[in-house]
Amino acid sequence: MTENIYISFVERDAVSKDFSVLTSRSVKTITAKFEFDESWDEFPTKTAIFANGDKVVAVILDGENSCTVPWEVLTTAGTLTVGVVGQNGEKILPSVSISVPLVEGIYTEGTAPSEPSPDVYEQLLQLMQETQKIAESVRDDAAA
Repeated sequence: MTENIYISFVERDAVSKDFSVLTSRSVKTITAKFEFDESWDEFPTKTAIFANGDKVVAVILDGENSCTVPWEVLTTAGTLTVGVVGQNGEKILPSVSISVPLVEGIYTEGTAPSEPSPDVYEQLLQLMQETQKIAESVRDDAAA
């Protein structure tokens, strides 16, 4: 799937941005891809922040600096605000925020999912579990 939102950062500033038409009520179909200059290299953890109205959801970026935009911020048309926060221990680097128009999508009953997107804690827990499985596999291979 191609990214629907693409933002390139030099330090805190967005130097390039591109996005397709985004519709409200989209679920697991809008992705975001971010590119960073070398000033972000010292921040191993990068978290995308998505906001629309009073709803704000944080998503930890994967190894390719991309993620799926959480459905909770896509429930109503308006302006989707996007930014990234880099963290290394107590050091934090927030980017500027980018406004992306979110147009009204067609709606039928039952299209909104009932389960919320995982919060940052759940995302970290899942990452730790995946890392543990990889470590166990390497250990088993070494023992064989």
